[in-house]
Amino acid sequence: MLSLLVAAGVGVAGWQLAPSSSSADHGPERESTRAVAAAQVTVQPADNATNVPLDQRVQVVVTNGRIVDVEFRDGQGNPVPGSVVADGSLWYAEVNALVPASHYGMGVHLVDSRGHAQTALSTFATAAPKAHLSWEMTPGDGDVVGVGQPVILKFRQPVTNKRAVEQRLKVETSRPLTGAWHWFSDKEVHFRPQQYWPPNTKVQVIADLAGVDAGNGVWGTEQHSTTFTIGDAHISTADANTHTLTVTSNGRVVNVFPASLGREKYPTMNGSHLVLGKQQSVVMDSATNGIPRNSPDGYYETVFWDVQISIGGEYVHAAPWSVGQQGRTNVSHGCVNLSPDSATWFFNFTQRGDVVNVVNTGRAPELGDIAMMDWNMPWGYWLAGSAMDHSAAPSAGSTLR
Repeated sequence: MLSLLVAAGVGVAGWQLAPSSSSADHGPERESTRAVAAAQVTVQPADNATNVPLDQRVQVVVTNGRIVDVEFRDGQGNPVPGSVVADGSLWYAEVNALVPASHYGMGVHLVDSRGHAQTALSTFATAAPKAHLSWEMTPGDGDVVGVGQPVILKFRQPVTNKRAVEQRLKVETSRPLTGAWHWFSDKEVHFRPQQYWPPNTKVQVIADLAGVDAGNGVWGTEQHSTTFTIGDAHISTADANTHTLTVTSNGRVVNVFPASLGREKYPTMNGSHLVLGKQQSVVMDSATNGIPRNSPDGYYETVFWDVQISIGGEYVHAAPWSVGQQGRTNVSHGCVNLSPDSATWFFNFTQRGDVVNVVNTGRAPELGDIAMMDWNMPWGYWLAGSAMDHSAAPSAGSTLR
């Protein structure tokens, strides 16, 4: 029980506090007293309200009187801060979100228009969400990533009220740029700039989702943030016509390797790929791509120095078996083959979020491979996947959302 509610709660939504008068009042003095308007207190949420939304504004409005202070406490008896406006007619709670399935109580201390002290008490209870919105955010805090790395939020519960959630996702950068969020599904949203991130940019992402109604009874109750850094601009080009992998760093060519891309039957996807991760060794099994191991095109092989560039299983990796074809013809099942020495160098050089552009293969990016959509989607289509109105782009240097 809240300490301020030792007396029974008084209904105060629109409650009028009558001016004090003595039984000895009579004649003109009594008529004068009755002419004074009673103080009226209106609270939001209303007294004894239940299932109050977690984003509900908590406030007290007084007419014909002045608020002295408001004692507002949560279900554990902890005080919740608030402010009174200058003329004393309004008090509001300084809280971003209410605690779910919790009881709150307040005591309003005021002075009526005759200068008499008055007190009003009120309680309410917040809603219990069907589910609490939770998520994973990439990149991680402190990461250094490449210029193509999007910010990725993957929600564990579906978000149907996308606009409300997106409004509470804030991206701040050390350099001015234009960017936007794009929803790929009810459970996944990405942020990217219009162009690749400038190298050495500091980025902070704040997901302040406490008190956000995500829809269908799902409410956000937490805030999380991540701060990461954009590293050097590593942009490579794998060319199916010249059979090369050209590697640049901050616009300067640092290596050109002979390479072999996907053969005509299994071409590598054209377009901007992102480095999704890397492993020193991967067991590659043709059966996972629908090719029986015992067929003429089948394989089951431990492959080394693997840099993954698509969700569908395209890699830049060492291929000692195709060194004779590298620089001359395309013989792979869709990966970019390099010699062991070249693949080792590229593995050590690259970082998550680096860009690998594949050209001249004749195979379009697959729409089902979300990682291929981050930079192969025209900017206008990207904006169309946002829940916000981007008819007016943010100005240079502004906080991006």
